[in-house]
Amino acid sequence: MLKLSDIRRETYDLPLDVRELDTTRVLFSDVETNGIVYLTLFFDAQTVPQEQLPYAFLLGELIGSVDTADHTYAELANLKNLYTGGISYDVVTYTQNAQPDSCQPKFKVKAKVLKEKLPQLLGLLQEILLTSRFVDKKRIRELLEQEQAAMELNLQRSAHQVVSSRLAAYLSPAGRYADEGGLPFYQFVKEFQQDFDASLVRMQHVFAELLPRLFNRCNLIVSVTAPEADYEDFACEFEPFQLLLSDTVYSAENYHWDLKALNEGLTSSSRVQYVGKGANFLRHGYSFTGAMHVLETLLRYDYFWTKIRVQGGAYGAFTSFNRNGMLYFGSYRDPNLKETLDVFDGTGDYVRHFEASDREMDKFIIGTMSGIDTPLTPQMKGSAAATCWLRGISKADRQLQPEPDP
Repeated sequence: MLKLSDIRRETYDLPLDVRELDTTRVLFSDVETNGIVYLTLFFDAQTVPQEQLPYAFLLGELIGSVDTADHTYAELANLKNLYTGGISYDVVTYTQNAQPDSCQPKFKVKAKVLKEKLPQLLGLLQEILLTSRFVDKKRIRELLEQEQAAMELNLQRSAHQVVSSRLAAYLSPAGRYADEGGLPFYQFVKEFQQDFDASLVRMQHVFAELLPRLFNRCNLIVSVTAPEADYEDFACEFEPFQLLLSDTVYSAENYHWDLKALNEGLTSSSRVQYVGKGANFLRHGYSFTGAMHVLETLLRYDYFWTKIRVQGGAYGAFTSFNRNGMLYFGSYRDPNLKETLDVFDGTGDYVRHFEASDREMDKFIIGTMSGIDTPLTPQMKGSAAATCWLRGISKADRQLQPEPDP
């Protein structure tokens, strides 16, 4: 039988060496990757004006799927499949460790490639980032329709994620920034299509201003995961690529949001509900500790399981605590509303009166660690190391306050 003494005490090493390559900061993880280079470009998105945030999220959905100066979007797809293991684009936000009011938005370009194909990858990225053409009405309308359909499907299948995003938007600037790519973005896409021709012209004007702001070598951070022996090859290929990016200096934008709890309800045709409640425990004087993940397990598989799933008939219920102070309770495909909120409100009483034998507590702790202490692939190690650096999370932090690796 598994015992607490069987659990590894030391957290994983996440190899990282911070280097400079001309004006670019390189987060290099020396990991054996069997000939693959994992590359992530973090472009500074703090330069995007607040009123243009929907267009930044729209750019993330369109870029790479439209024609460029040299190739059609279909030819680009073939070249990507031929030379790379995939390229993705996303707008993300990071917070500094234990600083819930911090917000570091990035436009993230993520790719993987065999070392010998690195020149082709960088050539494709140069072409896509610098020469994409947003003029094909038929193609752009098609992509918007696909995006709207995907978001509507997600609203039906994963509405708990929408609830979580909305709650985070009440509580922190980073949560609000990220939520701009959620439900508000869905409304933006719908309205775009209602007056498509005028919206397309407006988008083209905004993109003309936005592209040099985003795809800019000022404040560019690059994460590279590969063996040390491959670093010089990367540096030789990447240096001329970065010189092609805009070097115009744009000041960081200040975002002004009225952060407050809306306590809103969103209606749909579904016969079930997704109920959520949240707060920021750092602002109430508490600190994040690894014990909170054990509490997640207790609530999910004992209190919430019994009250919300077994007695209430919901498909599931869960909770989460994170370093930013975000506390989230949620239910999934739930026939109840008030009853579930009453269960959430009773959590404090449950914790205050909780009792368990040593063996039961061992089971809860071991179950918690099974989701935290998981093996990492080379790509996961590089990604986790970069995320921890961006957020200011040290190995000592991870040792004292373990959580699933980013």
